[in-house]
Amino acid sequence: MKILQKLSGVLVCGMLLVPAGGYSHASEKQEVKPSMQVYDSKGKLEKSYSDQEIKKFMEEAKVSNLQVQAATNKLQAVAASSTTSYGASSFSNYVNINGGKYYYNPKDITVNPIGYVKAIIITLIKDSGGSKSIKLTSFQGGVHVPLSSLRSGDGRYKVQFKNGYPETKLNLKGGTLYYN
Repeated sequence: MKILQKLSGVLVCGMLLVPAGGYSHASEKQEVKPSMQVYDSKGKLEKSYSDQEIKKFMEEAKVSNLQVQAATNKLQAVAASSTTSYGASSFSNYVNINGGKYYYNPKDITVNPIGYVKAIIITLIKDSGGSKSIKLTSFQGGVHVPLSSLRSGDGRYKVQFKNGYPETKLNLKGGTLYYN
């Protein structure tokens, strides 16, 4: 009987120490799985990228960022006609890269967050109207994002980053936009 009383006392104490829901949301070791989806201008899901595709994009971002840093002045001058860098930013709602400047046929972009990203939405907005978005969730570290599938034909587009969780600030180190 004494053993049963001690055991029930331990169980009651254990139940009091477990946070609601069984897990702590503040855990740094919480495993997350990145995701990437493409949406049309009405918010309808058009494509979800596989884990393998996302892993490849993250590896490409590492290589791309290293290549940009190691480029010589001559290569930078040649590349300037088809790439542009955008600076660091911190935002709760949204930000247009390079002040909303339009670029002809954006192809790809590198996104380099500071810390963990719950969700970021990248939208291409055509100068003649219309838009399409891609949503990336649960990632940290740089990622290379293909933009060609977001275009509705040839034209000039501006690129907008939107915070998927506006109650927190999203911090980006900057990155590179590739376009024609």
